[in-house]
Amino acid sequence: MPRLHDLSLVAQIDGLRSGEYSPVELTSHYLDRIDRHRGLGAFSEVTRDAALRRAADLPRPADGSLWGVPLADKDLVARAGVPTRYGSRSRVNHVPAASDPLATALDAAGAINLGKTSTSEFGLTGFTEPLIHAPARDPWRPAAGAGARAVARRWRSLRDSSPRPSGRTGAARSASPRRPWASWA
Repeated sequence: MPRLHDLSLVAQIDGLRSGEYSPVELTSHYLDRIDRHRGLGAFSEVTRDAALRRAADLPRPADGSLWGVPLADKDLVARAGVPTRYGSRSRVNHVPAASDPLATALDAAGAINLGKTSTSEFGLTGFTEPLIHAPARDPWRPAAGAGARAVARRWRSLRDSSPRPSGRTGAARSASPRRPWASWA
């Protein structure tokens, strides 16, 4: 069996629905992986205990669209009770009382939140080097930043040796939707 994180989202959903693995197993797998790769600065907040509680207590919804799928919010999405800093020192102690509609919709679909991924201050720059914690790094080249330009460069280095996905190909598929110009890096 391939490693759980190598499976596509569709394959993970199929495995959850068939009972091949549970939401707790899938969530634990991703949380352990986050812990092993802490030095990459990808997460500004990990909600391990809350994620495992939700995975254990998650009722199976009628449609099951994202039932048991572990996801993370960008630190620009407010989630009730979870520090939401927007990558800014001015918001370092901000803990919202209510969740944004996106977080609420993901919860309603049965997703399990793992925490907050890093962002630049208020999401304003094309690189993730906030002043409140370590900068996010490219996992393949840890000395490099992890912004959309790094993703575009990485895609270019892989695209000639890897099978191309269907639909759009090249860096445009991997660049940030907030900064599509990064695909031309």
